[in-house]
Amino acid sequence: MKIFNVLPKVSPSILSLSFLAFLLIGGVAVTQEQIPTTLFLLVRTGASLSREDLQKTLQLGLDGTNCKYKAPISAKPIPPGVFHEIERMVGKGSPVVPRLADDKEISFAQVPVADGVLLRASLPKKSMQLRDISIKFKNAGEIKYSIDAKDPKSHFMLVTPGVYTMAVPVDDEPISYQAKVLDKGEDIPDMKGDMDLGPKYYTVRINDFVGDQKKVFDFVSNSETIANKLVNIEPIKDYSFVFANLDTVDSIQKPQIDDQNIYYPRVSQVRGANARRAWILFPLTAAEATAQRDNYRKMDFLELPKEIRKNSETITIGKIAELNADSKPKWFELTTALDRQNFSRGIKLNDLPKMQERFSAWHRLVVYEFDDGSNPAQAIRVRDERSGQGTYVIDEVLGDLPGAINRRIKGEK
Repeated sequence: MKIFNVLPKVSPSILSLSFLAFLLIGGVAVTQEQIPTTLFLLVRTGASLSREDLQKTLQLGLDGTNCKYKAPISAKPIPPGVFHEIERMVGKGSPVVPRLADDKEISFAQVPVADGVLLRASLPKKSMQLRDISIKFKNAGEIKYSIDAKDPKSHFMLVTPGVYTMAVPVDDEPISYQAKVLDKGEDIPDMKGDMDLGPKYYTVRINDFVGDQKKVFDFVSNSETIANKLVNIEPIKDYSFVFANLDTVDSIQKPQIDDQNIYYPRVSQVRGANARRAWILFPLTAAEATAQRDNYRKMDFLELPKEIRKNSETITIGKIAELNADSKPKWFELTTALDRQNFSRGIKLNDLPKMQERFSAWHRLVVYEFDDGSNPAQAIRVRDERSGQGTYVIDEVLGDLPGAINRRIKGEK
């Protein structure tokens, strides 16, 4: 694998793009113009640059140098930490100082998830509660979010006191907001202002690339060949990256923990059924998972949803989702994501080092639920991947979670 790093000088008068480019080449001792390759790039852009503008900029560079490639060019958002970690690994970049809102502002951040992007809103004080918020988007116009909205596109979720998440329309950009907020139960003047989300981060994939990448980078860094140029394109050599999966299960997806230690568990939609929600009992040790699984498997498909709701540790949508090192396992309600293919929500994890010490292996139980609003809620029978048997309660090992937590712990130091 050859790696090229493209780092621009940041200037308000130019389009700000930073690249870490990974050129995957099959075979040994071949030139770029002989065999089609797949070009991967990690990209940092200015806050106002859209994904479409990024793709068009790269397309101009490819077409302007007569390179061959298979359209379309695909750019997808990624968490900032991914970009900064790889920058650090290859010895480039500098420490990032986040923008902090003052005590009269709501601070916002974009959180990429499997099916799109969530907008995380952090109120100035934990004593504050968000009643509703109207956000103006570049393309979708104004969307009013509330915690009671039934449409996931206009529903916000409480993560932890003062922190909320909501869906962002696909390929859109928030411009401004106005929020109704309570402080200690009392109305306060509306909070409003322009949105300042900082840089955006993407992965870009260019398939079947044939050409000279140096010519492409020279083209996009020259003000005589492109309007919004890149500068300081610097190649990096002698790096290899290997991707490996061990003990993976289709229904368990890679966990995400953002820079506020908010964990976004994901559960795939069950195939061939109309699940309204998913429940996870989390966190569990291996012994706890076995005991709880055997207990809940004694119940039928009507008893199980009732029993989950009877539990004093059940966290439905609208309740604070937060765990400490000494927290008991809780049933968390997960809601449908925008693509209708996954269930998720944010859960704040406190005391990560202590939590990691407590769990040598992280488990969760998963229950899918049918609920049409007119009949009793019903658990859905699914196939347990490990045993191959049909069941209403799945015991899953979260093999990727310890690694995700360790990365967050190291990032905090």
